[in-house]
Amino acid sequence: MPNKRRFIQPPALNGLAVVVLLLSGCVQESTTRVSRRMVIPGGDTYEVAERREDLPDTPMITQTSMASAISVVSMGRIPYDGFTLPVCSVGSEEQYVATQSGSRPTLDMLLGRNTSAGGDAGVTIYRCQEGAAPEEIRSHIGRVMLGRNGNQDGCLVERLNPDGSRWIGLAPWDGGDISWLVRNANVNAFGWINKDGSLVYSSRATDEERFQLVVRMSDSDVWILEEDLPYSWLHPTLTPSGKHLFALRLGDGFADLAWGGVDGESDFKATVELHRTSDRVDALRAWRTLSGTSGNAGVTESQLTWFSSELRRLVLWTPSSRTTTLFPEGTLAASPDGESGRWLITSETDLELAAVLKTTVATSLVFDDPWTARPGTDGDAIIMLASGLEIELARLQTREFESTDGLSIPSAEPGDVTTVPKTPRGDPRRD
Repeated sequence: MPNKRRFIQPPALNGLAVVVLLLSGCVQESTTRVSRRMVIPGGDTYEVAERREDLPDTPMITQTSMASAISVVSMGRIPYDGFTLPVCSVGSEEQYVATQSGSRPTLDMLLGRNTSAGGDAGVTIYRCQEGAAPEEIRSHIGRVMLGRNGNQDGCLVERLNPDGSRWIGLAPWDGGDISWLVRNANVNAFGWINKDGSLVYSSRATDEERFQLVVRMSDSDVWILEEDLPYSWLHPTLTPSGKHLFALRLGDGFADLAWGGVDGESDFKATVELHRTSDRVDALRAWRTLSGTSGNAGVTESQLTWFSSELRRLVLWTPSSRTTTLFPEGTLAASPDGESGRWLITSETDLELAAVLKTTVATSLVFDDPWTARPGTDGDAIIMLASGLEIELARLQTREFESTDGLSIPSAEPGDVTTVPKTPRGDPRRD
């Protein structure tokens, strides 16, 4: 079992959960719910066999440090439909969160099928601050479904119209009226917006089944990927810079991930890289493949995480090197840990910090509960834990330090961030 030291927070703090995590064998935690089952491994060392380029047949033992200090602060709880995880603001001055209200989305709504359901579906926006209850800013009610992501200005929503068409809009974080970005007679779904306002989405006529890929640049220029073959393009996702996009190309029972440039249809076709995910894919499996990218999670400038039903885990795809890396079995969601190159990964039982190495993935257990991480403001992560019809929110901040041998564990006061070196060897639960 990992070594733990418990800090009992004084009642005078009125439940403000300030938790100090050390990825180095020491835990100091409050007694509030946000930290009730925090687990940190001991000061082990990951010993990873890496092949040297000059000696390709000879493995070389290297050590990789994940020494970090992590602080977690409670941001309260918000209502939740029991299925849809919230979308968080990224790049805004304050932290906002949007959640699905009313009835939860049906399968037809999730898959972009024609439906007039969702009459009482809505989206509610909250302002979240550390140590205070979330403040409801506005609730948009009436066939409004929470979209896949948001930016500094608002979150995407989709309106389900009685005639079967679907619009895509932006609901401002400040509570203003929804601005309808795509408003026509088609089924427009799976939208993704960037910080500069560029938008990618899937679109089809109400009497067709196949979706086209549509890209609307920040200067309002629009291009559509014309296909001669019967492909359907789903869940397009822009990289943070907006220079490339990822998408899923669904064929007759198979699906390929695609990555390419966005400066026009010719640029995309000239630069596209493809990766076959499976030869056994239907509409539901296709949705599951990229459902983890929602909320700006699962994607970096050069990599994308996707869920493999056959492997029962997330896979990291790097199209520039045409390589894939397997996350641990059972991984369901992943969010980049700032610019560190590490990932916060979630399974059905826990939240871990993962470092992607050349030949393996090294992990450290952070929470012994399935918290899910999403990018938030200032490069921090917003982590969320579902309980009944509520979502518990917290801000998680990591700082990486160089490993230094021989440091002793200092004492800490409430709110301190303490660091102790650690170079983990593997998952201590499996040693």
